[in-house]
Amino acid sequence: MKWYLGVAFGVLSFNSVSDTVNIEAKGNLEALTPARCVEMAELSNKQSPADIFTGVAECLSNKEFDKASELLLAALAYGKYDTLRVKDKSAHQAISVLRINSLSQLSKLELKEFQSTFAALMNNPIEKKKLCNKLEKLGIPQYIPKYMIQHGISAFTGKDKGLADDFDARAAWSEVKAEYAKCNL
Repeated sequence: MKWYLGVAFGVLSFNSVSDTVNIEAKGNLEALTPARCVEMAELSNKQSPADIFTGVAECLSNKEFDKASELLLAALAYGKYDTLRVKDKSAHQAISVLRINSLSQLSKLELKEFQSTFAALMNNPIEKKKLCNKLEKLGIPQYIPKYMIQHGISAFTGKDKGLADDFDARAAWSEVKAEYAKCNL
């Protein structure tokens, strides 16, 4: 379960450079149907990780760590699915940026409490099964991952733009649930 924590709570550190220019493509990390702080069962498979992370952030600001944990699992699973179907590998960093943005509002103490809540849910077989059932009911993502496509360098170069040609949605979703979310339903 430590793997979950590394993926869910990895921290990116960097030095600020005063003359750095940030250029973003339209739609980069854009939440088209923002989620609220709800349980995973109230999400739609038409909501992208960018949408779901807005719900994570709302839950975190309300200190609703159980709901935030559920939403985090859904956002990360959908994000992993999107990395399997988006050609541009530089775009895959979108999930890390969304995660960092949503967790950045927490103090160190709150982050530790959230990590503990997430770990407790993921390490409790009964709770984990409930979460996996919710993820199964949520289903295969049914949106175009524009938030991610527009995050990559291809949004500017036009190379490797879009989705993989030979993408098998069912196989990818099964892989995400079994190997990434560790849901062996």
